[in-house]
Amino acid sequence: MKPFIFLQSFAPLPNSPAIMEAFCRKWQSLSPIPIRMRPSLIREWVTSPDCRGVVVPLGHQDAMAELAGITCPIVNYSAHLPPPASCLNLRYDSGEIGEIAADHLCEQGYPHFGYLRLRGCAFSDDRMEAFRQALQKRGHTLEAVFDFVAPADSPLTYNELFERAVAEWLAPLPRSLGILSANDTLARDYYWALNALDPDLLQLQALIGVDDDYPHWVKFSMGPKAPPLTSIRLNYKGLGEACAQSLREAVVNGDYAPGRVRYVNGAELIRRESSGGFSCGDPLVAQLARWAANSVEKGEAPGMLALQERFAMPRRLLAERFRQYTGKSLREFILQMRVQRAARLLRKTELSVAEIAQQCGFNKHADLTERFGKYMGCSPSEYRTRCLGD
Repeated sequence: MKPFIFLQSFAPLPNSPAIMEAFCRKWQSLSPIPIRMRPSLIREWVTSPDCRGVVVPLGHQDAMAELAGITCPIVNYSAHLPPPASCLNLRYDSGEIGEIAADHLCEQGYPHFGYLRLRGCAFSDDRMEAFRQALQKRGHTLEAVFDFVAPADSPLTYNELFERAVAEWLAPLPRSLGILSANDTLARDYYWALNALDPDLLQLQALIGVDDDYPHWVKFSMGPKAPPLTSIRLNYKGLGEACAQSLREAVVNGDYAPGRVRYVNGAELIRRESSGGFSCGDPLVAQLARWAANSVEKGEAPGMLALQERFAMPRRLLAERFRQYTGKSLREFILQMRVQRAARLLRKTELSVAEIAQQCGFNKHADLTERFGKYMGCSPSEYRTRCLGD
């Protein structure tokens, strides 16, 4: 059997190996040949008599130009450009990304929202619009979009220009913001700029990226200096399998419709410190809420004694200050975080209610049911049934 070609970016992103591996495992009989490509080499490979089909990330116009007139089936898994009419296009579902981000930021109590845009990237604009629509469904608006392009002739460094642009963007905005970034790289630069300008804002803002590059940064480049970004991990395995399935359908079944777009779901939120706070006007209270929320997410039970030791302040003063800025007791806040975690597990897993109660710090099933009814207006079982119905 003649092979298929799996062309990777010449400088592959952290997710490229996962996509290719899933592609190879899905249909081993396809005999895929993985190749890192330069745009100038695309035509050489796809016009080979041994090539029956191609999977390729078309992220640049010059790469698209090399495919003009090619007749074998082509599956494009890049979303940097609008979907080319000459390929079958696979993309992550931007609507799902917008919903996940809006859900998380609204849970944290943020009333003001911003977006970090990558100019010239189709996926960035798609995610921005999906985020805007998801906020509107929840009664909110996307108030500000950060859109930065470094001038070519400036004597300043990129970091200096970026920090200046962030400062100008934030100047008219509320200090407490819930922000979605087009991807993790832009979110990382924003995080570092914020830390240089005003570290208190790291406690008052919630920042979400997309791609979950953090493990790669820790392992290969930044180590412990990597910013602890909350991120939306995309379904790389699902994309690789969809590439294999689509190419097989095109070649074996003749089901090939150039210009069609298929969407891949299955994204999930990976929580870290950059979004673990709570909307308020006091950096210490935001830091306290973030620490408590992260502890709940890890399945820990943060008590007042632990909080007193962590923040070097008497328990009574901590509790009073928290209530002053949030309007609720710290104990109530922690209970809400536990219930919200239980709701996520009910939606995303098949764990029993008793198992979820244990993971979320409730001593018994009945305790979770009582608290869940108070905050969610229904029992855990009713909530799961409703989500499955949707």
